[in-house]
Amino acid sequence: MENINNISVIEKGESFERSFSNEEITGISVRTASAETVMTCAPDTKAYVRYTAGSAKMKFTAEIVDGTLIIEEKPLSVFSFGMLKAGSLKIELPEKLYKKAEINVASGTATAQGLTAERFNADLASGRIEMNIFASEIGVSVASGKAIFSRFGDKTADRMTIKTASGLQEFRGFASKETDIHTASGSVVMTGITGDVRADIMSGSLKLDYAEWNGSLNLKVMSGKADIRLPAGSGTDLDFERLSGSMAIDLDNTRVSLKNSSGGIYGGSNVHLARVDVASGSVSIHN
Repeated sequence: MENINNISVIEKGESFERSFSNEEITGISVRTASAETVMTCAPDTKAYVRYTAGSAKMKFTAEIVDGTLIIEEKPLSVFSFGMLKAGSLKIELPEKLYKKAEINVASGTATAQGLTAERFNADLASGRIEMNIFASEIGVSVASGKAIFSRFGDKTADRMTIKTASGLQEFRGFASKETDIHTASGSVVMTGITGDVRADIMSGSLKLDYAEWNGSLNLKVMSGKADIRLPAGSGTDLDFERLSGSMAIDLDNTRVSLKNSSGGIYGGSNVHLARVDVASGSVSIHN
């Protein structure tokens, strides 16, 4: 292992280990090329980082800069990227609320358990991430990979921003005051959702399963598909605009199929506004 200006060059099969005191760390930033990354939070006084290179030399950094623990894996050359055997990265963090947490994965995998932060951001290219987290502000961007998130604890986030190109994002049990969703040809699945939701769908799909119908829905669909499930007793004050798409409503024994621009109140007594604009896609709102 060779050290160059805080960057370690790890030979294939070699390992790097380092620990950091709890008091030094206020944030976490992890950026990997192809590593299989596992993050856990435990009641300890230190953070531990252990990295083992796979089948190629890699550049590896683990250091604290202005309170942020920065961990980064890079290929030594463009020819070493995408080797068959990936490296292994294990990160153990103290249990506490971090100011920020950032995860950036190229083609590897990453899991996290019990991570909490004021702000959380994840960027996934073509790998897979599975996270048990909570943050007041959450931002996730997926290109062609798969991201699965489950909520740690029972608090409600202030804001979530979700962007998907052709990948899949699934959020389990997340509640948020505001949620923004943008998908090109990918898919977004959310269960346990609450609050105001704004969604733009090109040719992908969106599935929302509400835990509580307590906010407005603003939905724009080009040629994609949206499936919205509301709790029993829910109703909608609907403003529907269409070009050639369709809209189906099945709320508390109120069943209608709209093929023209329309508006009106449908369903149960817990009524909230839904603005739906469909080009050539389809939307279903039901119990």
